[in-house]
Amino acid sequence: MIIYNYNDPFSSLWWMYGSVLPQVAALSVLAAFHGIVAVYFKENYNLFVTNTTHTILGPTVGFLLLLKAALSYHHYKVAKQTVKDSIDCIRTLAVHINSYGVVRDEEHARSIIKTYADIGKHMVVLWYGIIMHLRRQPVLPKYSRLFLYLYPHEQVAWEEADVRPLYNIMQIGNFVARLRDKGILSDGESIMIAQEIKILTQIFGTMESIRDTPTVPFVYFQFCNWMALTYCLTVPAAIATHDTYYTSCSLFFFFCGACLFGHQSDG
Repeated sequence: MIIYNYNDPFSSLWWMYGSVLPQVAALSVLAAFHGIVAVYFKENYNLFVTNTTHTILGPTVGFLLLLKAALSYHHYKVAKQTVKDSIDCIRTLAVHINSYGVVRDEEHARSIIKTYADIGKHMVVLWYGIIMHLRRQPVLPKYSRLFLYLYPHEQVAWEEADVRPLYNIMQIGNFVARLRDKGILSDGESIMIAQEIKILTQIFGTMESIRDTPTVPFVYFQFCNWMALTYCLTVPAAIATHDTYYTSCSLFFFFCGACLFGHQSDG
């Protein structure tokens, strides 16, 4: 997500990272050239398209693209909420783990300190593992220091795991079970923490489901593409019935194409 100042719209006017402008620039130039061709055929061969069909088709295409944008935003909103839920769940789990535990002797003290440190390390690796898994990134960046959080045998197991976030969640669950077996955590406390781990696992499953689900159904996506393409290919011939100036027609259709293609890129 790109953070910007919505109170100052001109501060981000020329930001190209995350913008659809570079994607639609070439298509918009092609649309402008298509407008010149339409005027040429109108002037020399009297070939054009009446504007009646486009008067009806225009609002229809606009409605389809707006609905597609609304579906895309809903998909983004749900995905953003799952990320927030995962962060809240990890924080809650960290608070609960560090809030409970009975220390009876020095061995218990050493065990609980080491286990809490191990759980904290796996929480850090879990978060980065979730990001890598959702991005389908199997290899760590060259200068990543993530392996500093893991022991050598844990590093090997983490790299060989098919779903790395689940490996970290399982390790956290194992650490909690060891604390319960040693009597440091009571059954009630371990059950409460296990519920938090279960919720975290469910949230991760929801993330995977959202990642693998298309933003909009394919049938609707393809239909919007065909309607927008048909409109963009034929509207210059309709514009040429009223405006036979090469410059004004090409400029008008440049911005018209940029608007349509840009809206199409929302999904």
